[in-house]
Amino acid sequence: MERAGRSTPWPILTCYSVADSVGDLAVGPVSRTYRRPTRAKADRCAPNPIRASAGASLSIDSIGLPPDLVVALKHAASLPNPEFYEKERNRFWTGNTPRLIRCYREELGLLHLPRRLRAHAEAIAAEAGTLLETIDRFPDLEKVVFELAVELRPDQANAVKELASHALGILVLHQAPARPSWPVR
Repeated sequence: MERAGRSTPWPILTCYSVADSVGDLAVGPVSRTYRRPTRAKADRCAPNPIRASAGASLSIDSIGLPPDLVVALKHAASLPNPEFYEKERNRFWTGNTPRLIRCYREELGLLHLPRRLRAHAEAIAAEAGTLLETIDRFPDLEKVVFELAVELRPDQANAVKELASHALGILVLHQAPARPSWPVR
């Protein structure tokens, strides 16, 4: 045995060289974009353009979309379930607790995503080599004018001004004191 000497086993070196040639793989909740498959799929190209309508949700026509593109859109609209991971950490039974919270809905031929994901869905479609053509279906409502009877602080006025410059947005306010009520004229 002493004559044989010590050398690095060749299977380990082969595994390292294969792992280096593959590179980093994007998997799990961190992988937020569409990834083109490594093998060519000439028969499953995404239609150009992909039709969608924006209303209460972003409704994407899923007929004719390749399965990996549909999965990427669903994955973008899914969140890790903290309750599942808490149960798993405590070694409780997780059978009735989903690993992901699905924030999308499916119908025959349609995939409904939260409308907040519109820009992200456009980026996923662009990475797939196609265009997401969206038709806005927001109802035309008459303007309602409110007159605020209080004076906003400068930071509050800046927040309202910034929000008014966008088509969609959410303004998160801290909870006000319990008693005072501000009249609106």
